[in-house]
Formats: sequence, C-alpha cells, structure tokens
Amino acid sequence: MRLQHIPFHRWIPPKLTPNLNLMDASRVRRIIDFYARLPRGPAPTISPRNWVEQYKKTYFNGRGKAQPVLHAIGGLVIFGYILDYYFHLRYHKHSIHE
Repeated sequence: MRLQHIPFHRWIPPKLTPNLNLMDASRVRRIIDFYARLPRGPAPTISPRNWVEQYKKTYFNGRGKAQPVLHAIGGLVIFGYILDYYFHLRYHKHSIHE
C-alpha cells in the first residue's frame, strides 16, 4: 500500500492558517515600519550604579571565579573576630577574673 502525498497546507487546520486576502498593503506597511524602527546591533552595556552591581560585574559575570568564595570566608572570619572581641570585653567588664 502506497501512502499518498498530502500537501503541507492540508496539515494545518483552516482556522490557524492566515487568510492572505485579509493582509492588505497598509497592514503589511505597518509591520515593515515597526521592524524598521527596532534597534540594530548588540545591546548597549549598562554601567553599574552601586557597589553590588559593580561587584557582580567584576566577579560573577563571565567565567566562574573563586574570589567571591574567598571574600565570603574572609568576611566570616572578620565578623567572627569582631564578635569574639566584643564578647571578650563584656566578659572582662562584668566578671571577676583570676
């Protein structure tokens, strides 16, 4: 049994195919004008507005880098040192030591 060749326009239901008679010249002209006004070329680069965006642009865009991880570890070490120093001073202020 040989399959018949079915034309491509028969595969699509009639309500989904565009009615070419309704595409008048003014509508086509509006579509062409719309696409002619769109900007061409690559999108312009946006300069960072604050330090968070600058940090993201420097360390997160592009290939992955280890500096953000090292910065987080360093920040935690400094924060821990500050907490240790603060509570050490409170301990000496409110207690009797030997």
